[in-house]
Amino acid sequence: MKIIKILGFFIFPVFVILWNAIFVMTGLYDKFLWLDIPMHFLGGVAVASSFLLTLNYLQKEKYLKINRLFLFIFAVSIVSLFAVLWEFYEFLLQL
Repeated sequence: MKIIKILGFFIFPVFVILWNAIFVMTGLYDKFLWLDIPMHFLGGVAVASSFLLTLNYLQKEKYLKINRLFLFIFAVSIVSLFAVLWEFYEFLLQL
């Protein structure tokens, strides 16, 4: 049951990835160039929220104890890592 709750934290990023796939396949990014910026923002919010919800859950269950400053720095680092990986993904789509 606990694993299902944790997997539920990742629904938002899955929807963002699906929206991105739909936008790429239908060519909406070519028609609406401005659509790329909100999708980048939503991707960052999705990754950060999933990460923070998961860590918050692990702290409540006493599996983990993290200092708030470290949590903030780690969250920014995770979002930055996913942003870079996402840019590599977009670059590979254009090849």
